[in-house]
Amino acid sequence: MSFGIQQTKAAASSGQQLFTSGSSKLTQQKQSSSSIEGKVKTDFWSIDNLNIAEKLDEINKLKIILPCGFDVEYGKKYFKETNFSCPICKDHTISSENCLNMTRNKLFLNEKLFELKKKIFEELVNNFEEYKKDPEHFIESSHEKCINDTDLRREEINLMLKEEIDNYYEDLLKEINLEKESKLNKANEKINGVDAKRAEIESIKIDENLDVHSKINAFKSNTISIDDGINLVSSVQDFLTQAKFKLTDSKNEIDIDDLFGELFSKENTSFIYNENEIGDNNRSEATIQLVINDFSVFTRTENFKIFSKPCTVKNFEWSLLVKISRECKKQHRLGVYLQCNSLDGLNRFSVNVNAQFTLLDSKNQINNLTKSEILYFDKEKYQGIQSFIEFDDLSDLNNYYNRENDSITLKVTIN
Repeated sequence: MSFGIQQTKAAASSGQQLFTSGSSKLTQQKQSSSSIEGKVKTDFWSIDNLNIAEKLDEINKLKIILPCGFDVEYGKKYFKETNFSCPICKDHTISSENCLNMTRNKLFLNEKLFELKKKIFEELVNNFEEYKKDPEHFIESSHEKCINDTDLRREEINLMLKEEIDNYYEDLLKEINLEKESKLNKANEKINGVDAKRAEIESIKIDENLDVHSKINAFKSNTISIDDGINLVSSVQDFLTQAKFKLTDSKNEIDIDDLFGELFSKENTSFIYNENEIGDNNRSEATIQLVINDFSVFTRTENFKIFSKPCTVKNFEWSLLVKISRECKKQHRLGVYLQCNSLDGLNRFSVNVNAQFTLLDSKNQINNLTKSEILYFDKEKYQGIQSFIEFDDLSDLNNYYNRENDSITLKVTIN
């Protein structure tokens, strides 16, 4: 991993920000040692309460024989470089890889590592006795948060719905009352109109001296006036007795899954380390692998993001961040990012790193989808590929989506 670092720490005395710059970037990148027989998945270096740092001191103090016959402690800075000048002779250059590959050094390192891991295992087993005594307690405790979160979600939704319903009710009631006030203001006018129509109709008289045809026309004309009166009285009666509004039937179907949220299996994070790089301080590369379970649940949401557990490389903490967003009604976009945090509590830092993102094919790793980026971190906490892959539905992912487990697996290699 190549680092160019600009670091900022809070000044204890003045409260101001002090900037120390080291803009030079290491030109030589540390190569993987050919002595590495493989990579192992492990994260026990981060287990709490095991005094890992104290145990690592035993390895760091181990004497490593140099090709010239002198020795230095393994924990010294020399072996973090690809090549270094002999600290004793000072007249020749030593390859870290070749030096650590010397039979005696390999034997002693592997022996110490074996002893260290055995101690860690023994402590873990001893600690495990507490879990054996009362497994029900630990299972109950592990589910308490989920139960509490579910209870809290119910209360939140009840309060949210009550507020939404009350607000909607008040809006409807306001509209109804406005219409009622409008009717009250118009009522007397309409009642007076009926009284006037009544007086008009009661004053109708047919002249008996008219001829037959004239009488017929008079009756017809006044009947029309009476019809108007009937319609007027009926309409005013309806105006007084019938509300303008009616309430539509409610929809009984509520998408409770979207409203409340769904249960999903927690993601699984594993780390792949160079087995010759012992402990966080000595690590120059790592792979973070993230399995997202119940993946179909997340594709039904508009947006979601999920983080892996953090992994320490050099003096920085790294996490794999996966985002899924819906660009339109169907199309989804999966983005992958690397998040970086300083373990020194720095407010500002600059670092660049090679990152290789991979979406694993569940059937054949030859078909893995891999994209590499050189990522530069400054103010942004995470960098990556916004559109690593796009899909409309799960079938578009082919074997990248594990249908049997409803999961996808991604990994990022940092070096």
